[in-house]
Amino acid sequence: MTIDTLRKIDCFSGLEEKELEKIDSVTEYLELKEGEILFSEGESSRDLYFVIEGRFNVMIRMLANSNYEDNSILTTVKGGEMLGEIGFVDGAPRSATVKVRNDAKLLKVSYDKLMAIFEEDPVVGYKFMSRIAAIMATRVRTVNIMWRNAMVL
Repeated sequence: MTIDTLRKIDCFSGLEEKELEKIDSVTEYLELKEGEILFSEGESSRDLYFVIEGRFNVMIRMLANSNYEDNSILTTVKGGEMLGEIGFVDGAPRSATVKVRNDAKLLKVSYDKLMAIFEEDPVVGYKFMSRIAAIMATRVRTVNIMWRNAMVL
């Protein structure tokens, strides 16, 4: 994958050329077809994904039934955004299922390989994890607003 692709992904903003080259060295390029499952709720994995093209539905199993239906879609993730960040950060099983909405291209980064880079160069780790924290904070704020707006007084 080219460094230019990484530059387009928000999580990598602020990284210098040599830092992007380190990240690029551990990324795996994937192509998925519409309807494929990237990962499922409850799976164990700390891999992190960055969407290059396409859209992904992030879904949770509703308590009322065990099927995934339209009303279980939390959000849609598109190019430039990441998937799998919660499992990446805390190591717990996946909290949602992610399904390809239309043909997609993405980058996969192994937790272990990325941590090896961060141990070798803590500055890269700091910059990267700071971006993940900021992105996750924005997502939590968005969910808070959604919950507030959904409450009936």
